Amino acid sequence: MCHHMRSAERRTDYARRAFLRGLAAAATVGATAGCLGDDPEPAQTEPPDPVSLGGGKACDACGMVIADHGGPSGQVFYAGDHPPDRDGPAWYDSLTELVIERDAAVDRGREPIGTYVTDYAAVDYEIRETAGDRIISSHVAPDAFVRWAEAAYAVETGVVGAMGPDLLPFSDRGAAESFVEAEGGRLVEADAVTADLVSSL
Repeated sequence: MCHHMRSAERRTDYARRAFLRGLAAAATVGATAGCLGDDPEPAQTEPPDPVSLGGGKACDACGMVIADHGGPSGQVFYAGDHPPDRDGPAWYDSLTELVIERDAAVDRGREPIGTYVTDYAAVDYEIRETAGDRIISSHVAPDAFVRWAEAAYAVETGVVGAMGPDLLPFSDRGAAESFVEAEGGRLVEADAVTADLVSSL
């Protein structure tokens, strides 16, 4: 039984890493393709407020319904650019996907004007045990989000999100340090988060 569970965990981890490697490869292809098309609209300096990621919204990277899965979620607003067929931000059920997709968009010439992520210092989160994983709760209301640069990120902890190991944001440094002390891992600042980092988690 234990061997079967370990094998299942290895398959899940392999699938997650393969998915992230695929996203990173797509980002590289996008970077070499360049950005052709209509002239961009004038840059917007102040991002709109975050939106709810409830109501059946599905992740723009993997298609999973965001509110149905644990872990941090995020949304990215771009200047003069929206996801196909809708206004507003691109949205994700994991920050690993958000970082890779946002980096790819920048390489294609897009300009992010606002990135928001779940703020675990602002919500009453829970950690539950499921199939051997410790999964942190999801929070999708607009007031559960903080601007990307205002958070410190716990990484390499024993707690996972929708796609496995993830970045866990906290707007309060003391709360972030307490989380790492309890759950392991380390803290990184927003400007230290790269696609290489999230692919290695």
